[in-house]
Amino acid sequence: MGRLTAVMSVICVLGGVETAQAQSTVGEVLEKGGQLVSKADFLEMMPMRIQSKWPNQQGEEELFFSVDGKITGTGHHYASRSDSPAAGTWAVEDDGKVCTPKRFTAWNNSTNNCWYFYRLNNEFFGAPKTDAGTRVGKINSMGKQVASN
Repeated sequence: MGRLTAVMSVICVLGGVETAQAQSTVGEVLEKGGQLVSKADFLEMMPMRIQSKWPNQQGEEELFFSVDGKITGTGHHYASRSDSPAAGTWAVEDDGKVCTPKRFTAWNNSTNNCWYFYRLNNEFFGAPKTDAGTRVGKINSMGKQVASN
């Protein structure tokens, strides 16, 4: 599991998010007491680690967001059983939208997704828009990266 732990979202954050089971739309997350993650709240989580499955369910990623706007990490593609380093940048807008253009170097593939994040208790969800009917995806893990010794 060590190598898989090194593989991870987004994001869209960020490359993608897993389809949520209990809450499937922005409206449902908000009705249950969830809140949009504000720009200030997002910045407080820096440096950040995010783990998520891709929206197409074909892989997952583990990404690290640094305070200087850079993304590093690894993607894992299920069918090919291959990993790729990921590198990119992140930016958060005043309304909380987080954009994460990044490249998976081993696969010669790029993504440029933007997400709004929602927090419900200790769970995070991502959605491409803030409309109540927009589908959300559950983020496996999202939070401040703790330095290891």
